Amino acid sequence: IPLYSRENWQRMRVPIALCLEGDPSVASTALLRPADPPAARRLRPIDLLLFLAATLLAFWQLRDYAWDKMFLRYALYDDEGALLIFAKAFLALGGRLYQTDLEIVGYGPFYFLYKWLWHGLLALPIDHDTTRLVTLGEWLVASFLLGWFLLRATGSAVLAAFLAVEVFLANAAVANEPSHPQSLLTLLVALALAAAAHLP
Repeated sequence: IPLYSRENWQRMRVPIALCLEGDPSVASTALLRPADPPAARRLRPIDLLLFLAATLLAFWQLRDYAWDKMFLRYALYDDEGALLIFAKAFLALGGRLYQTDLEIVGYGPFYFLYKWLWHGLLALPIDHDTTRLVTLGEWLVASFLLGWFLLRATGSAVLAAFLAVEVFLANAAVANEPSHPQSLLTLLVALALAAAAHLP
C-alpha cells in the first residue's frame, strides 16, 4: 500500500489520535507494526492481450526502420570491427583473456563469456551480419521487457506499449556500434526490472 493511500491513512489515524491523547507507548507500538504486504498485481487477460498486440504491431511497423538502422550504417571509427577481432582472438586462444592480442581489451570476462555463448557454444560465425542480428535481437527484447515491466507495475497496457516503443526508438544508438556491451547492459537492466516486477 503506498504511504499516502487511503487505506494506509485510515490505519494511521488511531495511533496518531493516541499520540495526541498522551499514550505514546501504545501509539509507538501501533506505529511500528509492519504493514500488510501488498497483494501481487494480477494482470487481466485483456490487458495482456492488448499489450502484446499493440507492442508486436508497433515493432512490425518499425521493422524497416530497425533494419535500415542496423544494416545500412557503418561507423568510421570501427568499434564493431575491433570487437569482432577481440572475439575471434578470444576463441582462438581457447578462452584465455588478457594475453597477446587481448592485452588491450577494456572489457571484463562477462562480456567474453556472453560472446562465447553465441560463437563458441552455439557456433555462430563471428562476422558483421551475425553480430548485427544479435544486437538487433537484444534491442528488441530489451524494449519489450521494459514495456512488460511497466505493464506489471501499473496494469496499463497502453502505457506499457507506449514505453516499449519509446525505449525502442530512444535506444536506436545501439545500431551505431553493434557488438558493443551497451546493448547487452540494456538487456540485463531490462531483465532485472522484468524479473523484479514479478516479486510480491
